[in-house]
Amino acid sequence: MSEITPVLPVRLIALGSALGADQIGWLAARRLDAAGITALYPEKFLEIEICPSPALLVTQCSSVRALILLDAYCSADPVGTVRNFSVEEFESLHHPASSHGFDISQVLAIRSSLEAQLPPVRVIGVCIGDRVDIADVRPPSEILELAFPALLEIIDLDVQYFLSSDLIADNVH
Repeated sequence: MSEITPVLPVRLIALGSALGADQIGWLAARRLDAAGITALYPEKFLEIEICPSPALLVTQCSSVRALILLDAYCSADPVGTVRNFSVEEFESLHHPASSHGFDISQVLAIRSSLEAQLPPVRVIGVCIGDRVDIADVRPPSEILELAFPALLEIIDLDVQYFLSSDLIADNVH
């Protein structure tokens, strides 16, 4: 009898807080979940979670095929623009990258020191304005409404890539 290797999920983690435009990731995660996006893929292939601090990512990135991090970013891009970033590109937009004392690359470095294999990471950003201090001029729900069609498309492209790839995680916990 052959042993069945479990299929590891792609985990979409929405970063942010419950306040102002920083809640865009959380609102998007809830809307994606309510829209049934996880049903578009094989059972339990896409998981959606909310994370209130990059420091807590260490606990949320084990036993996954890949990570998709969803967060707000500030830029001269039009409000509601959705972009795929590398971790380094995304963090170059934020100084400091986190008000919690850790940025994403520091957390991933800690995670990779705990376990040898770090899963692939994509960062999807939603533009909330060109500066944090004026980003709250538009309600987050309005920004999400602008961003949602592109957000669905980019997430689907990323998940399809991970679904069709031969990525294998050695550590299944």
